[in-house]
Amino acid sequence: MSKTKAKNKYLKYEMEYPIHASKGSLFNFLSTAGGLSMWFADDVNLRGSAFEFVWDDNKQTAEVVAKRENHYIRFHWKHEPDY
Repeated sequence: MSKTKAKNKYLKYEMEYPIHASKGSLFNFLSTAGGLSMWFADDVNLRGSAFEFVWDDNKQTAEVVAKRENHYIRFHWKHEPDY
């Protein structure tokens, strides 16, 4: 899911991609700082239930709000508005 700002309003859209991997392997990449830093950001640090994502000199924080082992993980970006 991504949100795009257009004329001071946010649009919400979702995309799906087929990924050929085991549930456990994929969940590890999406739910650990090491896994997320391998494919999503330059560096990721875990601070309690919050992940700090680093791209170049930019840092953004997302908190884990829901998680079911090997099924899903849901993050809430702290800098974005609630919907």
